[in-house]
Amino acid sequence: MMNQFAKAICSKYTAIGLSAAMLTGCVVSPNHGEHIGNTGSTISFQIYALGPNVPVTVTCSHHYGNQQPVATVQSSTSPITFNGQTVYAANFSQVLPSGCWESWSGSNFNYITYLQVDVDGYSAANYTEEGIECLGDKFAEGIGPVTAGGQCRTSYNSILLYAD
Repeated sequence: MMNQFAKAICSKYTAIGLSAAMLTGCVVSPNHGEHIGNTGSTISFQIYALGPNVPVTVTCSHHYGNQQPVATVQSSTSPITFNGQTVYAANFSQVLPSGCWESWSGSNFNYITYLQVDVDGYSAANYTEEGIECLGDKFAEGIGPVTAGGQCRTSYNSILLYAD
């Protein structure tokens, strides 16, 4: 179960893992490796950008390719400041198109998909459930969001999701 303290901090203050030299944003939700319920479940996207009003694009694909758009939104113009760094939310909820999903025989799931999230044209950092817990721990220790995010993010460019 996700550390509730970490989730609350990350949801409210996500200047997570943003290095201006390499990344322009991050994805707090959904998490890499998350089981989202079924293929018709609404997914809550919590995405943060370093700049206001920048494009955020979400696409999906699977092993057979089939890349398709999911959503394109703009980051907010209302800043969120945390530990001296300002970020802008691009949060929304959406059901993925049916073509995103690939049948998969797993231990407790039937479908998989990969999400790609770009913020201002660059791949956004993403996190596993453990990475989100790591962020909460680092923030509680007073470590800044750029340093904490770099220490806690995954090395993947896509977010793997499972569904029934």
